[in-house]
Amino acid sequence: MKQQMHRSVEGRGRAVADTGEAGAVNNGMLRIALSGVTGFVLFESAGFSYLGLLCVLAGVTLGALVVAGKPKVVGSHFFRLAVDVLLVFGVSVAGGIPFAALFFVVALSVLWMEDGTLAAAAGALVVGGYAATMLVLGARGLEVGVPLGVLGAFCAVLWAMSREIGQLLDNSRRSREALDSERGYSGSVSELALSFGPVLEVLDRQRVLAWVAEAARELTGARFAHVVLLDGNNHATSAAGDLDPSPTWWNPVLQEVVLRGSRHRGMLRQPERESAGLRGFLAAPLEVSESEHNGTVVVAGGNFDANDERVLALIASQAGAALSNSCESPGGRDFATGLPNRASLYGMLERELAGGAPLTVVCFRLEGLWSGPRETPRGESALREIGARLGEHGRTYRFGAQELFVVLKSGGDRRVRRFCAWVEEVVVREVSRASGLDLGVQCGYILADPQEYDAESAVRRARRVARDGERDLTGVREGGTVSGTEEPPETLDGVVAALLEAAAIRDRGLAEHMKSVRRLSRMIGREMGLGQGEIGTLSLGALLHDIGKVGVPDSVLKKPGRLTAAEFDLIKQHTVMGAGVMGQVPHLKPIVPIVRHHHERHDGRGYPDGLAGRSIPLLARIVFVADAYDSMVQDRPYRKGRTHEEALEEIRANAGSQFDPEVAAAFLKVAATLRVERFRRSAG
Repeated sequence: MKQQMHRSVEGRGRAVADTGEAGAVNNGMLRIALSGVTGFVLFESAGFSYLGLLCVLAGVTLGALVVAGKPKVVGSHFFRLAVDVLLVFGVSVAGGIPFAALFFVVALSVLWMEDGTLAAAAGALVVGGYAATMLVLGARGLEVGVPLGVLGAFCAVLWAMSREIGQLLDNSRRSREALDSERGYSGSVSELALSFGPVLEVLDRQRVLAWVAEAARELTGARFAHVVLLDGNNHATSAAGDLDPSPTWWNPVLQEVVLRGSRHRGMLRQPERESAGLRGFLAAPLEVSESEHNGTVVVAGGNFDANDERVLALIASQAGAALSNSCESPGGRDFATGLPNRASLYGMLERELAGGAPLTVVCFRLEGLWSGPRETPRGESALREIGARLGEHGRTYRFGAQELFVVLKSGGDRRVRRFCAWVEEVVVREVSRASGLDLGVQCGYILADPQEYDAESAVRRARRVARDGERDLTGVREGGTVSGTEEPPETLDGVVAALLEAAAIRDRGLAEHMKSVRRLSRMIGREMGLGQGEIGTLSLGALLHDIGKVGVPDSVLKKPGRLTAAEFDLIKQHTVMGAGVMGQVPHLKPIVPIVRHHHERHDGRGYPDGLAGRSIPLLARIVFVADAYDSMVQDRPYRKGRTHEEALEEIRANAGSQFDPEVAAAFLKVAATLRVERFRRSAG
């Protein structure tokens, strides 16, 4: 029998980062910091209150007790969670409903409960505390139901993860006992190794390495374990044991064992080797499939036998499989879909862009996934299916609740446009039919030149393009096309970007207004069921609908008071001037009717041609409604903008006279989801 392990599995916390005295100190200091920040925000936003002060002081006191480790009850995760629930209840009563969001932070403690029953009780306590808080604050209906459902689902996910991690640690303990008794050992270890998969697959690379090092030390009874993943001149490393890993790593004996073990076929045994107070070394190679990575799992300080060799080989095999995933997902994987997560996206982009490789970064914003609480089975299933389909064509990542990213080797603008059109026309439509969900998608992409972008700016820009559909001079393209154009998209985008730049130089407010009208027009067009080609033409026409105002004198365009009749006649010419400019560019001729007729009224009293009813082009009728709404809610030097509700009432009242009734009805339908703050700007 080998010597007893220095620390038993039961005596450990639920994660490597939360073990021992260091974990308690970190937890306590974090509580003190969070209490201070919460107090500052509370008193700044809601003013001073004795209840708020009491809760903040109680939070600081609990943090200090956790750091001190006394009394013993503060070491209980359930006790700390129960106190946190009471404190958040008090803070929310003192500060209002926004502070109830802190229950989601408190819920994270469910992960660290000692067993599944306690984790379930902890989750129920958090949900009950939130419900009680909202009841005391007077919240009713959806204001309570939706967040409560999301919080309940969040606690359920944490409970499931807690059970998985708990089962993993229980398996470790049972396997160690089987090793000590040398009976039924192989079967127990195999079962343990197979249970690594579900947890390791969603961890980032460093956590995988840390878990492997800890498991190797525990299961072999070694004093020290070291796992190294080599990548050219770089390496990722983690150590476990009662020795400081830094000086040990630089120890020449350990370096030799690591390098020889990574290149050795099978186990490397050095029972008589001694260094840094450790006698006996055992190393197993790490083989990461389809990668240039390799590495070693090393244990030291023990009398290792054949059973230990089998254990280490099995751990190395499971670690290699997990690390094969982590090479494409260095930041871990999304728990719900199994796709690499946002940290993995950033890590991959940093690596690739640093190597000088140009990439195409595509962002897909999916709409209609969540009709109720976020964790709906149909929405998750649809998201997994779309992610799998996208993954056949490029590296796919889940970024947010409804955002997926695909990274392609740069293959030209046309290829990416075809890819985005395929996703919209084929993938999303097929998944919509299969799932019964009414799905939609917005696509935005950039051609990321390493000289211009880093990982953060590339992701931020692609998300903005998907959200707003903006174009500029940086090489950004939108995943849509203009019907009737045969010119390469680069040429067309250059013309549009130049026109927008001219508008922005003349009047920044004018350029912002045209972008807002474009977003609103696209929403109306989708609601009316327009095809992709019509949406593309509508989008571009709305973006340039007021370009003729560049030719209007500043004395009229920027006049701080109301216009005279003569001045109004002059500004009405912007539709004719804009259409004339568009008509000079062959590729922009499809939007001439929009630019010329976007001020024609349904009753025929508009300008410039006095068209009425259906004689006005449909796309111009759509832009007219969008333009009217955005103009009404904007502040002007001579008046304050109307509220969202007032603008809607104006459109509703004038449907059938000023506005096309079908277009007005479509706008009023989508207006329920409209956030007016997104469109309101100061006049300037």
